[in-house]
Amino acid sequence: TYIGFEVDGANEAMRIDSSGRVGIGCLPSTALEVTGNGDAETGITTTHSRSGVGFTLSLDNTNNGTNKGSGIKWKSGGFDTGAIITRSDAVAASGDAPAYMTFHTSTNGSEDLAERMRIDSSGRVGIGTSSPNEALHVYSAATNVLANFESGDAKAFISFKDNSTTNTDTVFLG
Repeated sequence: TYIGFEVDGANEAMRIDSSGRVGIGCLPSTALEVTGNGDAETGITTTHSRSGVGFTLSLDNTNNGTNKGSGIKWKSGGFDTGAIITRSDAVAASGDAPAYMTFHTSTNGSEDLAERMRIDSSGRVGIGTSSPNEALHVYSAATNVLANFESGDAKAFISFKDNSTTNTDTVFLG
């Protein structure tokens, strides 16, 4: 059994099934499913007038513990293509909820999602590594070139500077 909502007396626009799942433009297979037809934009739009940040989407995994979390997954043609996932480093408690965020893309020749980048609970960024040791840690087992910096003007350089109050030296490469 279900509750159906029709727009013109013949075409169902929304359905709530006996499990409480809601489908807009479709028969739902998850808690909320929205499907559009043709080239029309499909999705959920939220608008707010808050003076600060208004969270448009809030994901909450109520199963608290190490490596528990939530994420967003993208698909194309029914196949997994990417994801952003956050997980806890420990059991979260009031005022203490350390977590890390991972970014995934599908591998060539497969729809398996592989972690490509991580931001740990200390703010360190790892590309190609799941355990960054510094503010930015880049690792590749497949190539000797780890980074490519390219500028469109005649004077490209990389600047390294110590931001302490006693050292004003800057090293330029380029």
